[in-house]
Amino acid sequence: MPHSPAPRKMELGRIFGPLQILLAVLLVAGMAGLLTLAEIDRSESQAATQALNASDSAIQVAGATARDALTMNQRARAWLVGLASRRDVQISRALLAQRLNTSTRDGDLVGELFEPELGEPLLQFDREFSSAPSGLLSPEDQAIWLPKMATPILEIEEAAKDIISRQEGLADSTEKRAVLDDEKLAFWQLRLSALVLLLAGLLFYSLWRAIRRNYDQAQQLLDEEQIELDRSLLKLQLVKDFEQDESRLLQLIISGSQLEDVFTEIAEVASAHSPGRTYRVSIEDVESQSKASRDESDVAEMAWEFEIDRWNKTGVVECFASAPSATETGLTTVNTGLDTFADIGRRCAELARIAVSDSWARRELTHEATHDPLTGLFNRAYLEQRLGELLQTRNSGGHEVALVFCDLDRFKLINDSLGHKAGDVLLVNLAAWFGSAVDAFLSSPAGLSADILLSRFGGDEFVMVCTAEHALEVALALGLRVSELSSRPIVLEGIETFTDMSIGIAVSTDEVRTPEQLLRNADVAMYRSKAMGLGGPVLYSGEVEADRIEHIQTNTMLRRAFERDEFRLYLQPIVEFSTGDTVGFEGLVRWQHPTLGLLGPGQFLDNVEELGL
Repeated sequence: MPHSPAPRKMELGRIFGPLQILLAVLLVAGMAGLLTLAEIDRSESQAATQALNASDSAIQVAGATARDALTMNQRARAWLVGLASRRDVQISRALLAQRLNTSTRDGDLVGELFEPELGEPLLQFDREFSSAPSGLLSPEDQAIWLPKMATPILEIEEAAKDIISRQEGLADSTEKRAVLDDEKLAFWQLRLSALVLLLAGLLFYSLWRAIRRNYDQAQQLLDEEQIELDRSLLKLQLVKDFEQDESRLLQLIISGSQLEDVFTEIAEVASAHSPGRTYRVSIEDVESQSKASRDESDVAEMAWEFEIDRWNKTGVVECFASAPSATETGLTTVNTGLDTFADIGRRCAELARIAVSDSWARRELTHEATHDPLTGLFNRAYLEQRLGELLQTRNSGGHEVALVFCDLDRFKLINDSLGHKAGDVLLVNLAAWFGSAVDAFLSSPAGLSADILLSRFGGDEFVMVCTAEHALEVALALGLRVSELSSRPIVLEGIETFTDMSIGIAVSTDEVRTPEQLLRNADVAMYRSKAMGLGGPVLYSGEVEADRIEHIQTNTMLRRAFERDEFRLYLQPIVEFSTGDTVGFEGLVRWQHPTLGLLGPGQFLDNVEELGL
């Protein structure tokens, strides 16, 4: 086996010489100078900012003081023409005095700052105004006070203007001085920066020349190593991509996606990772086969697409290839890094098998959750869920919903006498009879627009839900058909047996809006049918409800009658007609009802048998 050539050692030349060291020292010095100038600039900028802030604060104080002085002047002018009272002027003067007594950020009193402008005018104003009459000036007083106050007022107005002008001039001079300082510093920074850039350029150029010599020596080795690394990374990436696709497909299967969607994704993955071949995955025998769609020489030039060619019960998926030229696709022959082509197929086939098994398992669980295991009919849980949906649709303006509640009479007797196996056979046959009755009705003209749900409610009880425009007529027709079918003889354990069915029917109304209400009404009607022994359907009504309540009350009273010793035994003699002799006695039971009086056996014996008393 040939050995790989040993990697060559790379001898690097000397990079830093005397020239490079000198340039580096000068560059460091220049950068240090730039840092120094930057620090100076920062300090001066900070000082200029503080000065500008102080100037802005002084301007604000001056503006506020001048505004208060002008406000007082305005009130004084209004007082002189009789438009304001002496008190208004006093308030304005007090506000100005308050402003002059405040302190600036530097701790100086505002009054001391503006003493040169406002000091003497305010004193003259206060001196003249102190003897002014209160209230509004009369026309005679106006003529007297106008000459007195004119001069102080004008002087205060001029002083306010001087204050504003002085502060604005001070701010302008501060700003100009800061601008000049910035320009001077920027001048030196620019020149030093140019020198640093020049030194940096010379240093980098000399270093580049030295590094270039070493780079040219190492480039060939690096290129060769990069090629090998790219090949390894490509193999690893292809393996990683396939494993990621496997994980994604498993998540798709676990989420319960449709088999067709899962098979489409499997076909896409198989095609994407195919090194120039087509996959055929068959679920029936869980195997993967491969076939070349072209000669082996053409395989490397093929770009791959996929499509579902078949979708049938065996779950066959095929991927087919299109063949643009290699120049159009830029594809080259590479090792995928996976074990073999057949291994990809086996892994895709395993994913397909898992998808089908999961789908079957989900279907089976759904069926078990919604169907009765003995008869195969829908169970009580699904019935109540579906009935709720149908009633909600009916409440929103849909079709009527009617319920046929069927109960097998004397089913316990069959279980006890012939065994539970015979009882199960009877229930299965009844379910088949019900199904045939429903199918026959749906195929008739009357049942074309109807929708019927058949379920085993529990034990020997069956329920049919009818949804149609005239659901009550459909329910009555079904009840009659079921009653006829249930009267057929059936052989159980070699014994011909007849059964009877008690059937109750209830229909949805504006008052009956829930599954519980509808089931209860149908159950009440069924018990009415059982009590009357009609062997046919009974429709729920208010009278049936009343009979049901009376029946329940009678059963309750019977239980208490035994405890209260309310039954009476009467002995009726049996007489021989020919001789007139008493030959025996007949026992007659009567019930001494607390409210209804003495009741005969026909009024309560059926209830006693029902309760097993």
